[in-house]
Amino acid sequence: MDAAAKKNLNSLVVGAFAFWLVFLFLQSGNWLDEAEHCNAAWLMGSQHLRPYTDFFQHHSPLLWDLLAVFYRLGGKGAEVLFFGRLLVVCFGVMVVWSLRAMTKQVSGFATPLIPFALVFFLFGTFAVAYSSTFVIRPETPALGLGAVALWAVGRGKYAWGGLVWGVAIYASPRLALASPLWLGLLLPTSRDRLAKALGTGIAGAVVGFTGYSLLLGHTFADYAFVLSFSQAFQKVGNINGFFAMKMGSSPPLFGPVLLAALLFRWLYAYADGDNRRRICLHASWLGVLVALALLLSWPHAYPQNFMPAYFYATFALVDILNRQTWSMAEPAQRSVPFYAVWFMLAMALALFSDLRAKAGVINSYRIRAEMLELLMPGETVMLPYMIHPIAVGNASFYGGYQDDGVNRTCRAVELSRYKASLPPCRFLEDLVEHSPALIEATTLPYAVEPEAQGAVKSVMEQKYALKFTLREPKGYAILMHVNRSGLTPR
Repeated sequence: MDAAAKKNLNSLVVGAFAFWLVFLFLQSGNWLDEAEHCNAAWLMGSQHLRPYTDFFQHHSPLLWDLLAVFYRLGGKGAEVLFFGRLLVVCFGVMVVWSLRAMTKQVSGFATPLIPFALVFFLFGTFAVAYSSTFVIRPETPALGLGAVALWAVGRGKYAWGGLVWGVAIYASPRLALASPLWLGLLLPTSRDRLAKALGTGIAGAVVGFTGYSLLLGHTFADYAFVLSFSQAFQKVGNINGFFAMKMGSSPPLFGPVLLAALLFRWLYAYADGDNRRRICLHASWLGVLVALALLLSWPHAYPQNFMPAYFYATFALVDILNRQTWSMAEPAQRSVPFYAVWFMLAMALALFSDLRAKAGVINSYRIRAEMLELLMPGETVMLPYMIHPIAVGNASFYGGYQDDGVNRTCRAVELSRYKASLPPCRFLEDLVEHSPALIEATTLPYAVEPEAQGAVKSVMEQKYALKFTLREPKGYAILMHVNRSGLTPR
């Protein structure tokens, strides 16, 4: 490859990377989950409450510790969304930096930029297709930290790699399913060296996991609750089930996994005997991870459960590329520009779709900020997280309710083995007792069991009046308590 071609290829890959960072910041993401985690951060950083005891949560707290910095430094309001998206960009940079560092020594290509581009575009495709996961969610710091941990392992820094891996698993326990990557990076090696490396790494992971918990004041009992309740919560999602809920999004769910399989097959055609066996082993575990993603939350197949699979696929590809001198320089060189253009077109289409639907992060912030302006200090709300103002207290211990299934939160409480130690889940009673300033008319009745929906509607008719209706998203109808609004009940 001549100097001009290298320069053009470099510009194309750098441009795709820069566009990807812009995409991560501006994309629609996941309005519901991002507001939920930002609200938890506000309760911790501004109101100094403890998760699990002072308010309900069923995720691990590392993400909230990071987001709470915004409020502890004097930040206010829903602007934490922008701070959170900057964190997402930072973790994206950590992943890409690790991929670049781990592909520098790949041989057989005209430039190390080509194998880097292959793995970066694969990971980037996952992040675009699963756009509701690489956002302000616990999986995002887990991916960034996990990538750095694997880079350290590749450099022989097993203790440091284990330390960071332990913190990454603390961020999202799902990442533990990708731990066989350690074996992939370490094998083949002598039995003594392998035992020493794994022992050092495991010890480091224990120190990282335990040290983070103790340093930030979180308990292992809380983490055990997270693992248990999250499993119960995923079983009571959208009542329509997998096929009604996910058939429309099955290409995003399975398309990137198919792309990874095609890349594995392509490399298999050029691989030597030992590397072919390695490819088969990696592909087999990738299939196990996809099966687990479906099984653990069946029938709902939540996209975040695919995180270990796409993380594993990316770094398994790095491992495969580093195992031999390749003889496919020309086809790889020709494929990268097409892959880059396709990747950027996919991002542009996604952002254009978000713009038309007014679904980007800027519109998410605007809606929440407008609702915050309606509230006085000390008032509470009972709203779905999809449109939650973030920097405000909730009328219920269980926070903003989930509107992707009837009575979802309370049904999960009933299924949980922690039911006896949790406060009663009773959105109707909280509505009556705490009189939240703002509620939402179309979804609130579905936050309770069917037999209580009539009572919720009666309270809304007697004590609330329509303040405004949102065109996007979904035409939510915001009601304000009549003692606050001066309006006539509906």
